Amino acid sequence: MSAIRQTTHILKNSDIVNRPLPSSLLPGEPIVNTADGIMYFSGVTTSTQGWTPAGTGATELTFFEVGSNLYDLQLRNQITKYQGQTGAGLDGKFLSGTTNGFVLANIDDINTFSAFTYANNTFSIYESNGEVNSVTVNYFTGLTITGNFNVTGDTTLEGLTASTIYVSGFIPTQVVYVGPNGQLKGENNFSYNESTDTLNVDNIEVSSNVVIQGDLTVLGAAISAFTSNLYVEDPNLQINYNPTGSTDLTSVNAGFTIQDGNGVSLGDVNLDIIRMQNLTGLTLTQIPVLTEYTGPTGYQNRGWITQLNDIVIRSSSVTDNGSLGDINGVRVLAEFDILDGGTY
Repeated sequence: MSAIRQTTHILKNSDIVNRPLPSSLLPGEPIVNTADGIMYFSGVTTSTQGWTPAGTGATELTFFEVGSNLYDLQLRNQITKYQGQTGAGLDGKFLSGTTNGFVLANIDDINTFSAFTYANNTFSIYESNGEVNSVTVNYFTGLTITGNFNVTGDTTLEGLTASTIYVSGFIPTQVVYVGPNGQLKGENNFSYNESTDTLNVDNIEVSSNVVIQGDLTVLGAAISAFTSNLYVEDPNLQINYNPTGSTDLTSVNAGFTIQDGNGVSLGDVNLDIIRMQNLTGLTLTQIPVLTEYTGPTGYQNRGWITQLNDIVIRSSSVTDNGSLGDINGVRVLAEFDILDGGTY
């Protein structure tokens, strides 16, 4: 049967901040400093007696502070002192959990925003200082937007990778552009091939200058140049050209066509290649001997034809200013004349 021992527990108090403990305290005897709001136990400097001082100062060597082993610790008022900081020293501070316990940290060090608001179908993000300026989001994942995503102002996207942004409804090779009302859009015929570094576009319209540093290849049906001046550096202009096959079948009637070249609407002028063996419409006394044109091919069997009745050669002036005497040709090929190189 255990003995019942009756003891008396006496709490002493002090109302002076940092008051030294009285020398009459016994080991383990409690004392409450009502000025500091702290309970102390007197201690000794030798651990063999079961007490270890908590501090290192001359006064603290004789006592240690009381902690709490409660499961639920409730504070009825604010914490007015922590880690030696009081008053203005606590402004802009918060308790941050660390591996060594809670410490004071600066609120400004938190990379967050102070306000998120939603009103009139608008979600707003404010900076920690309350201003609405630029907001930088370093990293987040799993953002899903159902509906339109509208951006007002300049938008900069840096460091994009294949897994950075995924827009539902776009195939991987589509180029995303800003359509009506600022909506991001993509088209099947507006795409980029990363393996060949090729941009594929159905139609391109440019309102200013275009500079092409490499070769230009056009595979369409026509090229139209609505310009007053055309400059070509190459001294040899080649037509009827096909880089992959022979063009002998299309060489006949190849040449130049000058729209309204005879000075009348729909009066085009041609300078074309013809087969001389098909030359007809003249009398036997007005044309060369046609028997020299033995076939449809070869330099000797083809000629240059035009609807123009006269050709001026050896003229020192080639500018027609619309007045008499501008052109001073020495030799004129008149009607029914053929410049015949003959046989050799």
